[in-house]
Amino acid sequence: MRNEAIHMPRTPEEVRQLVSEKAQESVWRDFKTEIDTNTSARTLAAMANTAGGVLIFGLSAPRNLAETITPIDLDGAAEKLANIARDSVDEPLVLVEAEEVAIQDDGRGVLVVRVESSERRPHLVAGRGYLRSGPSNRPMTVHELGTAFASRPGFAAEFSLNTSRPAQITAEVDPDRRSETNSKGQIKHKTHPKLVLRNIGDTTAYNVNIETGEGARTVGGFEPISALAPQSSVRFPLAGGLAGHGLTWDLTVTWEDQHGEAHRQPCTLGP
Repeated sequence: MRNEAIHMPRTPEEVRQLVSEKAQESVWRDFKTEIDTNTSARTLAAMANTAGGVLIFGLSAPRNLAETITPIDLDGAAEKLANIARDSVDEPLVLVEAEEVAIQDDGRGVLVVRVESSERRPHLVAGRGYLRSGPSNRPMTVHELGTAFASRPGFAAEFSLNTSRPAQITAEVDPDRRSETNSKGQIKHKTHPKLVLRNIGDTTAYNVNIETGEGARTVGGFEPISALAPQSSVRFPLAGGLAGHGLTWDLTVTWEDQHGEAHRQPCTLGP
């Protein structure tokens, strides 16, 4: 993703203007006097991991302000930096825009490179990730690395991860209250309680069964369920209505996951 916030100087006059105005280094802009493999790789990766920016080689900035033009040999400079971005950064970066600006008659000058914010972040250097923090680079925390990896398009497939939730069975009572009219035209409010078993996972649960303790209500018509699909539920009537004066009762749901592993979920149900 292109960051248009920082101007990319393309002429000697624009480079000299950076010095005369004492342009400041920032999250999006960095000045370097030479193309050093380690520091260049870290800055390239940090910009790609953050918001992109412009990297200029051939300027000194001892106090983070452009102070002096220090021309570099432009012969092979862009190729050298492209090799650093490819060979010293994991995953490799492709530099899509580089401008060689000659300052001296002998061809020496500054190399200006635009770095795009990357959807493939985090990009690592020697096994570490970096972010821009003001005018400098800082190491990424474990949380920042994890978040960056998880935000990659196709991350789960790339690393052969199964991010689906396993089968998980919950049990609850649905009072199923209804208003009914008797033969005398009187409206009566009745309940027809149901036991609801629900698979809140993303995979199928197999051989779903229930175990009830002493004093538990009878679950009418219940038979073990051979398979309960993801995000689906089944309902069974509870004998004896919801009478019980607010007492609770215990029930354990058992099932097997897609790997045949057995699971048990104790539940406390009430009216």
